[in-house]
Amino acid sequence: MNTVVSQNIVEVCQEIKEDFISKLSGMHWHKKGIFFTEALAFIAMCKIHNINTIIESGVRNGDSTEMWLKFFGSEIKLISVDLMQFKNDVNAAINRLSFYENLEFKEGDGERVVPEIVQNLPENARVAMLLDGPKEFGAMRIAKRCFGISDKVKFISIHDMGEGALAVSTKPTIKQSIDNLRGWDNYTFCTDNEEFRNQHVDVDSILGGEDNPEWTEYKNKYPMGCGLAFLEAPKE
Repeated sequence: MNTVVSQNIVEVCQEIKEDFISKLSGMHWHKKGIFFTEALAFIAMCKIHNINTIIESGVRNGDSTEMWLKFFGSEIKLISVDLMQFKNDVNAAINRLSFYENLEFKEGDGERVVPEIVQNLPENARVAMLLDGPKEFGAMRIAKRCFGISDKVKFISIHDMGEGALAVSTKPTIKQSIDNLRGWDNYTFCTDNEEFRNQHVDVDSILGGEDNPEWTEYKNKYPMGCGLAFLEAPKE
């Protein structure tokens, strides 16, 4: 893990924290969504890298989709990809957010669709990516391929790749994929970072909604969050 990047993320999170809370206040969180602290770190990285395009794979209830749109508004182009395994949930999310003109939805397998998007990016694109389906090694294959396709991809984050997910899951592939990812040269940060959580975990309490039983259940199950791991574009 890159300590310089970690420190930068922690500091930028502090700079944007008040704005983040203000813009996302009142948002309803759905089960299986990313934690607010994870979104805060992702947005901080977007600020660090001057991102103007976000690609996400795995929509489900659209929580991360909504977070990016609420915070950035029309400042970014957002392309969301989903396999439609949970068709009703995804359709409800897309309909809920359809008034955002900068949101584009593509149906299909992220392992196929996301690299196709990256191959056809506009010249001025500076891309951040959230991979939340496929999981584990599938997400890692997408990351490796996309970094190889274009230097417009500045960083990629993969969900469920931290100590929180590791503590709860009984799947052996979780530990295998996390251990493998941590060995990558461009693995820079994860939201289970102790300094990050000490300074910013209050964001989850402020925005989660104590009257939301889904949030309470998930927060108790994953007290450290599920873990959002970050990879930066490999250095030449």
